[in-house]
Amino acid sequence: MLDYWVRLYRLYRLPVTQVVVLLLPPALETVIETAFTVETTRHEYRVISMWEENPELFLNDPALLPLAPLAATTQPQALLQQVVGKVNQLEPRQRPEISAYTQMLAGLKYKKDLIRQLFREGMMRESVIFQEILAEGELL
Repeated sequence: MLDYWVRLYRLYRLPVTQVVVLLLPPALETVIETAFTVETTRHEYRVISMWEENPELFLNDPALLPLAPLAATTQPQALLQQVVGKVNQLEPRQRPEISAYTQMLAGLKYKKDLIRQLFREGMMRESVIFQEILAEGELL
C-alpha cells in the first residue's frame, strides 16, 4: 500500500487517500488493520467493511451497484431483489455488464440458485420477446 501511495504522490503531487474494501467479514479472531507500521514508518488507510455499509449508498449509482448485495441488511433476499430491480432499470447497453458484475459479487454471499432465479426472472420481464409472449397469452 505504501509503495502505491508513494508512486501516486510522486506522479501527481496531490493528496492520496487509500481505501481497502473488505467484501466479506473475516474470521472472528481476525484483527482488521488500518495502518502499516514498520519501525518509524507509519502509513494509514481507510477500511470499508461492506457488510456494515448502508445499501442505499450503492443502489443509486450504476458503477457501485455490483457492491450493493454485500451491504448491510436484515433481509438479504429482499436486498438482492431490490438490486435486480435496479439492474433492470439500467440502459440496455449498460445492463449486461453491470448485471454480470453484480451476479459475480452476489455469489460471495448468496446461493447460486437464488441469484440465477432472481436475475433470470428480472431479465425475462424486460425482454421484448417475453413481453410479446405475455401479450399473446392475454389475447387467448
